[in-house]
Amino acid sequence: MKKSAFALTLVVCGGFSAASHGAGQPCKELAQLALPNVKITSAQTVAAGAFTPPAGLPQWMAGDPALYKQLPAFCRVIAQSRPSSDSDIQIEV
Repeated sequence: MKKSAFALTLVVCGGFSAASHGAGQPCKELAQLALPNVKITSAQTVAAGAFTPPAGLPQWMAGDPALYKQLPAFCRVIAQSRPSSDSDIQIEV
C-alpha cells in the first residue's frame, strides 16, 4: 500500500493540477491512471473557493469552513487501495 499511495501522491503533486493543463494531463484524466492495487474512483477539478468537505464529516475533522473559501483551484482525487484481500484503504488527495 505504501508504494501505491506514495505513487498517487507523486503523480498528483507532480503535474496534474487544475492550473497546469499545459504542463501535465488534465485532472479528469487521472481517473484513467492505472496503479497497482489502486482504483481511482473520482478525479475532478474544484474551482477556487468552492471546496466542501465530504458529507457527514465530524466538525473536528472538517475544520473551519471559512478556510476552504481561500483555497485555489485544485484537482481532487478519490481512490481506493486494496493491496491485500482483507484491506480497503480509502484515499483522498
